[in-house]
Amino acid sequence: MQWLEMQNVEYGACTVLCGKSREILMVDCGSINHRLRENDGELSRRFSEIALRYQPMQQRHFLLTHYHRDHMNGFLQIIRRAPDTFSRVYLPAIPVDRGGLSPLIDFALFAHVFLPAQTECAQVNTSCLYAFDRIAGTVGLDKVFVLGQEDRFPFDGITYEVLWPPRENADFPDLFRSTVDELNACLFNPYLGGRERQFAGFKDEFCKMYTRCCRDFSPRHRAPLDVCQRDVRRLQELLTILDDFSEEIRRSPAAPDIQALLSSPSARAAYSEAANAMSLVFHNRRDKQASLDDILMTGDCTPDTLARLSDQLYSDYFIVQAPHHGTASGYSPVLRDLGISHLLLSGGDYPAAGKMALEYLDFDCIRHCTNSALCPFFAASGSCCNRVRYCYDRYPAPALSLRCEAAVTPQKNTGCGIYTVGCKGTRGCFCDL
Repeated sequence: MQWLEMQNVEYGACTVLCGKSREILMVDCGSINHRLRENDGELSRRFSEIALRYQPMQQRHFLLTHYHRDHMNGFLQIIRRAPDTFSRVYLPAIPVDRGGLSPLIDFALFAHVFLPAQTECAQVNTSCLYAFDRIAGTVGLDKVFVLGQEDRFPFDGITYEVLWPPRENADFPDLFRSTVDELNACLFNPYLGGRERQFAGFKDEFCKMYTRCCRDFSPRHRAPLDVCQRDVRRLQELLTILDDFSEEIRRSPAAPDIQALLSSPSARAAYSEAANAMSLVFHNRRDKQASLDDILMTGDCTPDTLARLSDQLYSDYFIVQAPHHGTASGYSPVLRDLGISHLLLSGGDYPAAGKMALEYLDFDCIRHCTNSALCPFFAASGSCCNRVRYCYDRYPAPALSLRCEAAVTPQKNTGCGIYTVGCKGTRGCFCDL
């Protein structure tokens, strides 16, 4: 990796690794609060600018960490307008539990069928259901790969290892697991007719087919293209069957109980947290000693996930992405034990996820933020927390980060190669200039 750019997409994530061989790896691209602040035209223009910025690159790869709108909205807009933008697309595997079931897909299917008219501000994200048909159908099946634990992928001469999520035997949070069990129990009331069980059969077949598609597109066990096409086609057929069931099944005596469960704030939060818990985490494969290529990308992974991975992490990294945009809910003590030179925080101005974690202020590293709106330090002081930090990567010689040329002059060399890109231009690690 030669340099890294953090695109400011409000409350959302878009991190672009730029290689020496004129190729990029864009990790996530999306925003969740655009309807609160901008109209669709302005949002489309912002993502068009992002796509245009990297158009001259010879190879453009995209990696999605998980199926939340603040990580994938921009990506969908880009490929809808220009399907050839990316030469390779990496999607996250959706794990199955110890019983071989996929509760994330199960919950999404219930929401898709029983909550067809959700409001934008309280929507359960069901985009994972259409991912293979929509994304593979747009960019081409041959360009799509699904990543899970122990998979590897190349970028710019470096091999990256996927640490999470597991493909099988995943442990889901108890609240989420029990919610999915309750939803399924509603379909097997002995006083119901046969249509509910018929619906459950197609639903279960969809979940199994989805798991098969995740396996088809694995880099390690890639299925022939005709097999991938067949399974994706069957997946879409099953979703169409479930859609045909939807109007009738919503008249079932079980529907009110299912809708009440799905509409529960605790159930929605449990589903979102479970999706975050299975967010894709990866780092470079270190063959020799530490280097400037050491980077840990965490998506929206939870503190529990990082605790599980602690034995697999290196003792130090050049760059670490703070989990869940750097918010307090994603902070993990595991990060404090790592030697970190540069920390990426992609928090924005959408308050639902909470403020940035104050613990990061005590880290002996340079912090790079796309937006300081929810930063407690900035709110209290009105200045950037990096002002008094000593930067060992400053160009042309180590010094206080305040003296970094990129802090006052756009497009200047930062030394560390990390830039924040927004509507107001390109800058270094200062968020108040």
